[in-house]
Amino acid sequence: MNSSIRLNDDYSERVQYNNPDYPIYIRRGLLSTYPEYRAPDHWHDDIEFLCVMSGKMKYNVNGDITEVEEGNGIFVNAGQMHFGFSDEEQECDFFCILLHPVLLSSLPDSRQKKPRKSQDLLIIKNMVRFVQNNYRKKISLAEIALSTGFGSASYYAETFRRKLGKSPKEYRQTETAGG
Repeated sequence: MNSSIRLNDDYSERVQYNNPDYPIYIRRGLLSTYPEYRAPDHWHDDIEFLCVMSGKMKYNVNGDITEVEEGNGIFVNAGQMHFGFSDEEQECDFFCILLHPVLLSSLPDSRQKKPRKSQDLLIIKNMVRFVQNNYRKKISLAEIALSTGFGSASYYAETFRRKLGKSPKEYRQTETAGG
């Protein structure tokens, strides 16, 4: 997996959300995939939650450095310059979740094609909670479907394909391969 953060000239990250209808980005990463175990200094309009699954890293937010160890995380507010790194070049396995502030607001956003439904947000919250609680386990599609509010695995897979353009299995293979 080769991690790269695409930046604009002002060092803002060009975030590619997992689903264009919902400004949320979730991925698992390894610090070793960045040159010299150092992500580029950047910012974005999203609120970031980073959780270290194994190892540790230092996290620089506007010049303040915090060490984030296994099992701990850090929130970074929107618009803050930040990056993770390891001076010792030690591996760190982490989850990164970016949420656009519009998800926390009831105000309409021009990017939305239709008004948000509270049920849609509940499903997203359930999906994030399920990932956090079960990322180490081997889980079935039916378990994922039921835990996120779908009545069956087939309806979940159909909805997933319609929203993301690929099956859950294809999506996982793409994400695992870093593509």
